[in-house]
Amino acid sequence: MAESNNALLDEMRAKLNQSFVYMSRLEQLINCRTLKKQFLKDLRPNRQRVTLLELYDDYYREQVKRFDTGEIVKKTLDKYDYCKGHLKSFISKSYNLGDIDIYLVDTVFGYQFFDFLSKGTDPICNQKTAKRYLNYIKSALELAIIKRKIKESPLKDASPRAKGKKLKKIIIKENLQLDIYNLPHLTKTERHIADISTFLFYTSWDYADYFFDFDKAKHVVEVDGQKVLQKIRYKERRKEDPLLCTVLVNNILEEILNKYDSLPKYPDQTVRRIYKILASRVGIKHAQEISTKHIRKSGSSFYVNNGVPLKTVSATILGHEKVSRSELDYIKIEPETTVRESIHLIER
Repeated sequence: MAESNNALLDEMRAKLNQSFVYMSRLEQLINCRTLKKQFLKDLRPNRQRVTLLELYDDYYREQVKRFDTGEIVKKTLDKYDYCKGHLKSFISKSYNLGDIDIYLVDTVFGYQFFDFLSKGTDPICNQKTAKRYLNYIKSALELAIIKRKIKESPLKDASPRAKGKKLKKIIIKENLQLDIYNLPHLTKTERHIADISTFLFYTSWDYADYFFDFDKAKHVVEVDGQKVLQKIRYKERRKEDPLLCTVLVNNILEEILNKYDSLPKYPDQTVRRIYKILASRVGIKHAQEISTKHIRKSGSSFYVNNGVPLKTVSATILGHEKVSRSELDYIKIEPETTVRESIHLIER
């Protein structure tokens, strides 16, 4: 009995606070009489107000339509759904309500939601993801403006700066990657990850390029009598003039392709987790900080250090529009390459 009474009092307190905030926003006179009047008015069942979750639900339905037409993939749609779940949790925890009126949403709300997701002793996600979720809510409000449900976005000035974790520069040399590929006594999953990582090393693909739509029958072709892997990068697939990546199939890639009718596919986090274990076994430094992005960067550095022009690696292997992007963030020139390419200066 006491618990139900306390819950009822908490709900009334939250609704009373809503009425108080509403009157404050409208700069109305607030005293016991006017607050009571507004509170009772807000309790009426026919009271029509726009709520935040209603607006987000409307926005989410638009994303479902985009998914149905193939404009976005299931993984992206899930992110919008996760955001909705986190928003519900935040409202419940912060306001003790199932939903809140839009007049309670302001810049402070945006920053508090961001902190709720990314800070504290047990954060729900990193700051980059938290900012993405906040942007989803801002987009929902922008849609509400277009549909004339609200006049302006109360979150337009909420722009917390996400401090993304900088990726440590780790380059995996070919001999170490081959050590992983040739490791004995692996479990079935470890064997698959060893093959996948070696495949990614020699193709320099993003894991998404491999995971989502790689098809041997479609992407293994012949160019000038040589077998190559040729495909459009996953993130470029919706551009009018996407870049076509081309990688020569070497003996190792040929061996991997022949080993499987359909190459094994695992979630990215599984690949990262097991690859770290395999990398530790062969003595790769900073193995616990390695991601699939490091494999991509290592592969591209391998090609440049073995004589493939940087411009070729950038455009046709990495699929970058600008060489500077590859040069600054992807390629590491080895000392041996510098010596090899400078030796003619000594021999003059």
